[in-house]
Amino acid sequence: MKVSAKKMREKLREKHIFNSFQLAGHGNVYITKQNQDRGRWSQPAKYVVVRPGFITNSSAPWYDSGCKVFTIRGRDEEKGCLEEAQEWASKKYNIEEWGKTPFGTWMDSKVLSKRLKEIGVTDDRKGN
Repeated sequence: MKVSAKKMREKLREKHIFNSFQLAGHGNVYITKQNQDRGRWSQPAKYVVVRPGFITNSSAPWYDSGCKVFTIRGRDEEKGCLEEAQEWASKKYNIEEWGKTPFGTWMDSKVLSKRLKEIGVTDDRKGN
């Protein structure tokens, strides 16, 4: 039986897990996409490598919160930018395979399976 990402999020919310930061847990790496901000701040869209409790880029400016950032310069570059972020994080953190979380972010597939099992939620999605 295929379970949608929406149903998975509902199951996680029952366990008080509301976002990728909480799902990853302390020290586990995930990659998230931040959309362009067109307001006063005006930041470009980007993929961000996050590791809760740790800095992934010690030379990052303050507004990137110590995270390694891969800026998307156009729609044509988006897929390549994600691949670049995954390649960088794979080398730095020894990640072999990426799995998509129910929140639309990317995590080490082994860690994702382990975290879902710890939380008590089964992942029946195909091709996550």
